[in-house]
Amino acid sequence: MTPCGGFTPGETATFMWRPWLGCVVRRSIHSSSHKPLLTLTKAHIPGLKGTIHDYEAKVPSLTWSILDGAQNECWAIIGPTSSNAGAHVRQKIIDVVLGRYSPRAANTSNAPPSCTHMLDTLPREAVAYVPFETPSGNFGGEFIDYTTRYGSIRDEDRVTLFESLMESRDVYTGLVAQLHMRPDPLRLHQDNTGLLKWNSSYEREECIRKAHAICKHIQNTAPALGLTSLLSRPLISLSNGQMRRARILRALIQGAEWAVLEDPFKGLDQPSRNELTRLFGELHANRTPRLCLVLREQDPVPSFITHILRVDEYGFVTQLGHKSEVPTEKDAEYPPGSYDIVRRNAERGVYTGQKSSEPIVAMRHVSIEYESNPILQDVSLELQPGARMVLVGDNGSGKTTLLSLLLGDHPRSFALSEQQLSLWGAARDAPRNAHVLLQRRIGHMSPELFHAFPRKSLEAGGLTVADAIASGFDGIFTYRRRNEKQLERVAQLLRLFSPELVFDSKSMSSESVGDLPFASLTHGSQAVVLFLRALVHRPSMLILDEAFQGMSGHQVAKTRAFIDGTQSWVYEGMSDTERAVDRAWREKVVIVAVSHYESEWPLTCGCLLRLSQGRVIESF
Repeated sequence: MTPCGGFTPGETATFMWRPWLGCVVRRSIHSSSHKPLLTLTKAHIPGLKGTIHDYEAKVPSLTWSILDGAQNECWAIIGPTSSNAGAHVRQKIIDVVLGRYSPRAANTSNAPPSCTHMLDTLPREAVAYVPFETPSGNFGGEFIDYTTRYGSIRDEDRVTLFESLMESRDVYTGLVAQLHMRPDPLRLHQDNTGLLKWNSSYEREECIRKAHAICKHIQNTAPALGLTSLLSRPLISLSNGQMRRARILRALIQGAEWAVLEDPFKGLDQPSRNELTRLFGELHANRTPRLCLVLREQDPVPSFITHILRVDEYGFVTQLGHKSEVPTEKDAEYPPGSYDIVRRNAERGVYTGQKSSEPIVAMRHVSIEYESNPILQDVSLELQPGARMVLVGDNGSGKTTLLSLLLGDHPRSFALSEQQLSLWGAARDAPRNAHVLLQRRIGHMSPELFHAFPRKSLEAGGLTVADAIASGFDGIFTYRRRNEKQLERVAQLLRLFSPELVFDSKSMSSESVGDLPFASLTHGSQAVVLFLRALVHRPSMLILDEAFQGMSGHQVAKTRAFIDGTQSWVYEGMSDTERAVDRAWREKVVIVAVSHYESEWPLTCGCLLRLSQGRVIESF
């Protein structure tokens, strides 16, 4: 492979127009027998500022090849998800790989598309796309996320992972078949009524054969993702990390020739990331399917990745070629957190809470189970004002359920006595802990909240950036008129974070940034806005559940530094009175941070709670 892409020596080519692809397919004969999966030759990519191989070009273009099997070639597309320029170029490149967008030659508008796919089927059928950045219902389809529910209320909520996977392959079985009044091809004994629902015995036999083949495929693939024991579990009971692995399994059973996985490691614990890395390496080596990973700037690059296309925040392709040509990343903009830092804080007695005060949260020997499956087992926890805790545990360890108790969202929280669960010195069902009052005391950010937050246009009643931040005062998702004090608080946060919300913030005032539609921001910038929403009202307790997902490295550094509050810029633009108010709040606020990446942990955490299979295995 040549780093710049294009043809290799000894190659001949023919061209054929395929209307359904909207591109020219180049049938190539290589002396090395390696065929390109994709070839771009001086292709125009909207937003692209240039590439390392194209400094002299008057018109920025991208020349790039992905070979099929050459030296176990496997690509990673690395770029920001937060800056308008870089994120736009990254997304356009993804669209090219998926066959959604066929660029034209950069030097003329009359040239045919320069995008080349060597796959024999349509791009949508040949390429499996598994995004972990977008809500359900977008391209590629995803499972409905029921992780915020804590009990099976409806019949359809009892659909298992296996039944959902089968349904994704157009096979209705189990409860899905019952709900849709379809015959179940996996039933050993079909009655005559079931037979009548097929047009013929031949159709019935074909459906049965298909169902058993797909069933076998699922059973053979699930162990590699650690999902075998979860196939019979309802989707409603799966954790966020388990749902991510399930999405990957769904893509693998589609039988695509090429799988594009966007942010596959985000939200997964270290053992799961290690296991997925091993699995992905095997899949690509065996070409079942070939893989292309899309990663964030701060993500570690798996060892099986051989080639990298890197996009910077300005829209330049800064690296294109073998991984060995990619330089090491610069030092972090903000010191990374670690287990050792939390331990040292605990030993020094800082950020552990004001012991003489009434606890904000007190849990004593709490156990929660779901359909006889223990989720939490004998968990005790106490959080005093000023305590800052890291909640740690593998996917499915019970963190989500524990957080739901802290938030007062779990239905079981109402049945627990004050001796078992106390929020602000009272039981959950006490009048002082009414839902509206809890909303005003708690700030919350999570992947579930991120996906649930509305993204309508302003014309359809959507929120501006400023309105989205201000919605945190009441814990709502809609517009409400704000008083002068609240507006000033929003303006204060916008002045600090405008550079992290829009790429070209220097040409825009913070007021103008606040007037932008929330839906128009990149996913990383939306995450920053919802982070500000969580703390705009200076809550007594701040719960940050994987709050940094989707953010760029710079955004993570800025938001972590703001949480810690140890740098002077945090108080920029504040009067002496405002500074005093903010410092007083920071001394008393309880912070619960959840992240699988130690580097994302706040530096000002002095408490740690580690869960495993619902039990506390470490606490200080």
